[in-house]
Amino acid sequence: MTLETVEQQPSAAEAFPSHKVRQESPVYRIRIGVLSVLASVCFAGLIYLISFVFLIEKASISNKKCPKAITSFNIQLLLLSVSAAGLCADYAYHLGHLEYTGEGQYIFIAIFEIFYIQYSWARSKYIAYGVMPWCTEICGWIVWFSPALLIPQVIPPISTTVGYFNDTIYLMFIYLPIAAAAFTVLFDCFLLVVFINYIRQHTVMSAADAISPQFLIITKYGTTACIAGITSVGLLGGATEVDMELAYNLTVLSTACLFFFSWLC
Repeated sequence: MTLETVEQQPSAAEAFPSHKVRQESPVYRIRIGVLSVLASVCFAGLIYLISFVFLIEKASISNKKCPKAITSFNIQLLLLSVSAAGLCADYAYHLGHLEYTGEGQYIFIAIFEIFYIQYSWARSKYIAYGVMPWCTEICGWIVWFSPALLIPQVIPPISTTVGYFNDTIYLMFIYLPIAAAAFTVLFDCFLLVVFINYIRQHTVMSAADAISPQFLIITKYGTTACIAGITSVGLLGGATEVDMELAYNLTVLSTACLFFFSWLC
């Protein structure tokens, strides 16, 4: 890389929207307030989940009402709440401190996407096996390898933090999060098809047929979560072409919404 190339090379602050210098304004104060409230609500949800797992379920174990409290399912849900709360808090801090470039946001988004997929699959795989067994096995393997597809998006912000930035990192900043979002949307689309087929099948079933209430609840909220996820990513893509700050707001808000839909299930 020549000296001229280095001089023309955009800095990390110029290369990615979250690194742009922002001016103080009432709009940003409102954004900080909204994000702070979201972070507080997410942290409150996290505290409730911890108390539920370690107090309520633990008490049920002593009464032999449930097998165990510390399950992979509960851990995934706890990590979902941690990443959602962390993303909201990090973004609120980012808006209020111009010197901070917000690398933590991408790490929290990656963590959220990983455990959102793992949690959603653990919650919905038995429904999928019953509705679409021909492709569910393949989807199970894809979910197992999903961290390898989602973790690379944290490479650009980490590289920028340690002072390494070039054209390759600039392109990775753009395309790795897009690839991760596309993968998450495709996964949501698969689950949405599963849920719709499950609802259609059981709509025409007779009253004598056994229908799991738990599966119906999962299908109801799972469908809502999938639609919310697909819609938010679509809005994010459209906003990217017009207003990058709007795109960031949509990212944070959609992540918080998906966490709440997942928690309701």
